Amino acid sequence: MPKVVVEKPRLPTVWLDTSVVIKFAKITKGEAISAEDQERYGKLRAILLSKVRGGRLLCPEGDQPEEFEGKRLSAEVYRTFDELSLGIGFTHRVGIFDCQCQHGMRAFLEKAETISIPLTCFFRRDPVHDLEERLKRDFVITVHPHTPEDLQKGADDARAFLAGEVEKIRQENRKQGKSFQNQLDEEKRAYRETCDYLYEHYVAKAARAAATLAAC
Repeated sequence: MPKVVVEKPRLPTVWLDTSVVIKFAKITKGEAISAEDQERYGKLRAILLSKVRGGRLLCPEGDQPEEFEGKRLSAEVYRTFDELSLGIGFTHRVGIFDCQCQHGMRAFLEKAETISIPLTCFFRRDPVHDLEERLKRDFVITVHPHTPEDLQKGADDARAFLAGEVEKIRQENRKQGKSFQNQLDEEKRAYRETCDYLYEHYVAKAARAAATLAAC
């Protein structure tokens, strides 16, 4: 089994779940939340902002606007993400997945003992350099393209449909006594079998192409 080595940023990095940032936005707007959450999330936000502004921490944004764009508090959530990340963000998750697959495939073909995942799989540029440059200025400019209403509705409908299908699977699994781990193992096995099939398919296709070229 190859060893996976992931290049990390030169600074500690914290990724925040969207639900946490929504809590921060509610506090900033003065909305009613429990006293316990007010204290915990308020302290956490203050610590994060202090360390990011001090150049000691990265707090990049992921492809999270998909989760809150067009919803209540979306403007406040955008602003909170901007304050914490200073506009530094991860590559989209699909790009990260594809990049990791490419490096894994290269290691497989080269029969390497190590799969090296570079920082460029996760960030377009060195995030620490970006942070240093932005801290030299008194302002940061960020752009949030607006998703047309019909596309936003389509995304919302797709999420609702997916949630419904997952709930059907959950209910069926409960009837059958199938645990979450059983379902996860089944999905991993199906994914692995699909990858094996695609690999064999493309190897065979490449062999046919090579034979055709050799016959020319």
